[in-house]
Amino acid sequence: MMRYLLVIVLLWTACQAPVEEAVSMRTELYFGRNIPTGGTVSDAQWQQFLNDYVTPAFPDGLTVLDASGQWKDTQSGQIIQEKSNVLILIHDHTTTQDSLIETLRNHYKRLFEQQSVMRVDQKVKVNF
Repeated sequence: MMRYLLVIVLLWTACQAPVEEAVSMRTELYFGRNIPTGGTVSDAQWQQFLNDYVTPAFPDGLTVLDASGQWKDTQSGQIIQEKSNVLILIHDHTTTQDSLIETLRNHYKRLFEQQSVMRVDQKVKVNF
């Protein structure tokens, strides 16, 4: 009896329609919080940046992670450690979306005197 039940379950599973997965882009942006001229980007300033720039550009959703980053200063050779935030976006691969992401990076660099905001892109399959 168990053998027949197992066969029925396997056949039923094989007949199910495959789950549709959309190919999207996953973009991670790494925002350092040290300000080169002194001080750090405060939690309130970071939240304001999210409210004013990120959320309007990506209202469908996003994820922010708190992180500790480090990098080697090319001029001094020193290892710099700093509080950071990682912004994760899942989006369509379009020039419009790419432009919005580049605008975010440029706003942050300008607002907080940053040399760079690291960007990592990957194609991903997404389903809900």
